[in-house]
Amino acid sequence: MAYFIFKVQKNADIVVPVLNVKRKELAVRTEVVFFLEETSINISDVICIDEIDLKALHEKGKLSVVLVDHNTLSTEQSYLDSRVVQILDHHEIDNPDKIKKLNSKIEPVGSCCTLVADEILNSNPAIMDPQIAMLLYGTIVLDTICLNETAQRVTEKDRKIVEKLETYLPGVSRNEVFDTLQKVKFDVSKLTPVQLLYKDTKLISDNSTSIALVSFPTLIQDVLQEASFLDALDDMASSKNLNSIIILGLKVAEGQSAVRRQIAVYDRNPSSLEKISKYLQKLENPSLALRQLPLCGFPLMLFEQGNIALTRKFVLPAMQNYLKFDQSDNSELTNSYNNCENEISKNADAVDIYEIEEFPDEIIPTYQAEPVDFPDSPDHSRLLEISVQSPGQVCLISEDDDFELKKGKLFIYIFKAYFPLNI
Repeated sequence: MAYFIFKVQKNADIVVPVLNVKRKELAVRTEVVFFLEETSINISDVICIDEIDLKALHEKGKLSVVLVDHNTLSTEQSYLDSRVVQILDHHEIDNPDKIKKLNSKIEPVGSCCTLVADEILNSNPAIMDPQIAMLLYGTIVLDTICLNETAQRVTEKDRKIVEKLETYLPGVSRNEVFDTLQKVKFDVSKLTPVQLLYKDTKLISDNSTSIALVSFPTLIQDVLQEASFLDALDDMASSKNLNSIIILGLKVAEGQSAVRRQIAVYDRNPSSLEKISKYLQKLENPSLALRQLPLCGFPLMLFEQGNIALTRKFVLPAMQNYLKFDQSDNSELTNSYNNCENEISKNADAVDIYEIEEFPDEIIPTYQAEPVDFPDSPDHSRLLEISVQSPGQVCLISEDDDFELKKGKLFIYIFKAYFPLNI
């Protein structure tokens, strides 16, 4: 999206794409590293959120922010709220009143890249080439689980955009692209239990309770075979001052014909462990259809999830709702079971939500991309001549820069740092 705006704009604004993840966390996003490198983008050229001083740019009044694939900022980034001028997203809107004031495009499609591709193809299709088409195509195919109806993530718009992108990729195999990216995302063989816990994690909290929701690209029962996994959970809970950890596991069977989901609840407090487990089991309209598995006991309870259509997008606000009612008496919590759908929507902003920012220093990324036979892509000159330093920051403010930036603002496009499978 940033490249598209860079190509079509007619003013002096500088457009910079930024991944909303720290550099040391990026390598754990195995599918991101793999896919960027396979589409001729050097991972060292990618700018991460800790390599650009957005606060300094904000204070200088030289910054505008566009959010892509999310529509709200974390608590730590809330100082940028006044700088957000546009949103491109496919998730449920957290703050409808605020969105109305912005130049936004938010549609409930299976992948945000569907919206990006639609914008390019409708506004300036001349800039579309095999490299851009593959970046968009692969992400859409991965997000929608290869346009699989069983996963209930694909829309008609996703299908139409995929078909249009395939015209730029002669000979491309939809299943081959999906199988390759899925294999990389689901290959956790080189990741330690601690790395798995930090691969895709969000936190919710109120004044007294903090809960982490961890998405796993595999079945939880397989990870439990690791002897060190419970120790890793203990370490995470201790280092992040967490009361509970909820793990959401997903596995897509070969041929994309079957999807399995599992949920595990970890809590060292027996009463809290039982209360959260019962809360998730009793949710209705819709129900997770949980069936307890006799594979482990305290401090972790494991469930098979029968309703595979419900993703973290449902579980996270459901747990926000739990935190709200858990502060009151048990009768209110019980009454909330049957009113979950309304309360989830109503109270989505009632508690704090943010992604884990600090990655343990002892986690050393081990993933290395391997070649795959994607269609050849032309070499592209770099979008901006900004050298990425790691560790450190890209310094975009100096005396000389002040002179240049008087001609226009710096537009920062903040992207999610992974291609989510809606776990």
